[in-house]
Amino acid sequence: DLYNDYMAAAAIMHLRERGVHVPEQVSVVGFDNIRPPWYDGPPLTTVAVPLEELGAEAVRLLYWRLAHPEAPARQLMLKAPLVVGGTTGTVKS
Repeated sequence: DLYNDYMAAAAIMHLRERGVHVPEQVSVVGFDNIRPPWYDGPPLTTVAVPLEELGAEAVRLLYWRLAHPEAPARQLMLKAPLVVGGTTGTVKS
């Protein structure tokens, strides 16, 4: 899976190559709380996706849909906490 925090880390590396300082000049936030092994920058600010819970709920919803094929769509919202790292700064006005 090469998305989310991988993309945030790649963006930071490209910004760094161009002389842009993270988080002093730009903040970067990832999504999935999986640090790429090749990334050597500050800890990423990211959203921690509860993957186990997400998978379990997906299976429950699939079984529900199979039992109720004509029912309206359902929505599910899971808590995904923000993990503050060193890639975000304060907003200056």
